Amino acid sequence: MKIAQIITRMDWEGAPTVVRTLCERLDSRYRVTLITGRNRHLTEKTKKFLDGFEGRVLVVPHLRRNINPVCDIIALVNLFLILRRERFDLVHTHTSKAGMVGRIAAYLAGVPAIIHTPHGSNLTGYCGPTASRIVRVLERRISRKTHRIFALSELEKKEYEENGIRPIGAIDVVPIGPDFEDIDLAAPAPGATFNDSDPLIADPSSRVVGTACRLEARKAPEYFVRAAALVAKKYDDVRFVVAGEGSLRAPLEAESESLGLRNRLTFLGWRENVLSVTAGFDVFVLTSLGEGVPLALLEAQALGVPVVAASVGGVPYAVRDGETGILVPPRDPGATADAVCSLLGNDAKRKAFGEAGRKWVREAFSPEAMVKETQRIYDEAGAG
Repeated sequence: MKIAQIITRMDWEGAPTVVRTLCERLDSRYRVTLITGRNRHLTEKTKKFLDGFEGRVLVVPHLRRNINPVCDIIALVNLFLILRRERFDLVHTHTSKAGMVGRIAAYLAGVPAIIHTPHGSNLTGYCGPTASRIVRVLERRISRKTHRIFALSELEKKEYEENGIRPIGAIDVVPIGPDFEDIDLAAPAPGATFNDSDPLIADPSSRVVGTACRLEARKAPEYFVRAAALVAKKYDDVRFVVAGEGSLRAPLEAESESLGLRNRLTFLGWRENVLSVTAGFDVFVLTSLGEGVPLALLEAQALGVPVVAASVGGVPYAVRDGETGILVPPRDPGATADAVCSLLGNDAKRKAFGEAGRKWVREAFSPEAMVKETQRIYDEAGAG
C-alpha cells in the first residue's frame, strides 16, 4: 500500500512526533512518503529520522500553519500535482490546516482512501463565534470526502459527532503514545532546578513550576504567566520556567516584567532536550485553549511530574483529575494558581499524583498500540 503522510511542519513536538512514529514503525508492507512544509525547529531525533528517510520526503514550501489565501492555493495546487503523479493508495493528513488543504487535493487527485487526524479540534471554543461557524461548515463538507477520521479520545469523537462531522466510514479513536525510551533517558540529576544563566543547576531549596509549549495563541501561555504571578505571592521558594518559542514570546516577557516576575520566571526558548527540562519540574502546567490529547501532558506524567491543565478538548482523557493531576477551567489564572498551590503545599499529594501518573500513562498509552490500530484501519480503508 502506497501511503502519503501530510503535515504542515515537522518541527517542535506533538503531531510531528506522531507522524514520525508512523513513518518509522509502520511495517514493510506500507510504502510511506512524508509531505511537509518547511521546518525551523527540528529535534535531533527528527533530524536523524529525516536523514534516514531521505528520498521519501517531499517539501511543499507554501504548506504552512497560518492561513494565507495565496500560499494555501499554491500549496493546494502543488499537493494535487504530487498526489496525482504519485498515485497513492491512501493519504493521511495531520492537523487542521494540512487536513483541509491536503484532503481537498487528495479528493481532486482521485486518491482511493483519505484519512485525517485533527490532533485537536477547532470546531468550538478556540476561534471566535463567526470563525468557528465557518470552520464547522468547511469541516462538514470536506468530511463527506474523507473515509475515516482519527480522534485522539472519545471526547473528541463525541464533539465531532455532535457537530455533524460525518466521514464516509467511521470516526475511530486512535490514542497517541509517548516514546518511553526517550522518557527513561530524561531523568534529571537530584535536586535539579533552573535559573537565568544556567538552565539546570543543583539547588534543592527551590521548587519549579513550568510549562513547555509553542508560544502561540492556541496554547494561551499568558495564563501560565498570570497564574505564576499569583503563586509567587504565596511561595517565595518557587521559580517558574517557560520552555518554548513563538510569536508571543516578546509580549509574554513584557507581561512577566510588569507582574514583578523578573527574577522568578525564566524563558528558556526552544529546547532540544525538552523532556529533561520537564523532568526537572515539580508541577507541569498547560493552559491551552484547545487540544487533542497533548503529548506534553502524557510525557510529564510518564516522568512522574503531577500536572495542572485547562480542561479543553481531549485533556480530560489525558489526565485523571484528582489522581494524576488537576483540571481547571480555561482562561482562569486564579483557578490554575489555586491548583498549583494545592500541590506545592502538600508534598505527599504531589508525590502520590506523580507516581500515579507515571503508572497510568505507561499502562494506557503506547506507540506500539497506536501503530497497530492505525495499520488495522489502513487495511480496512484500503480494502474499501
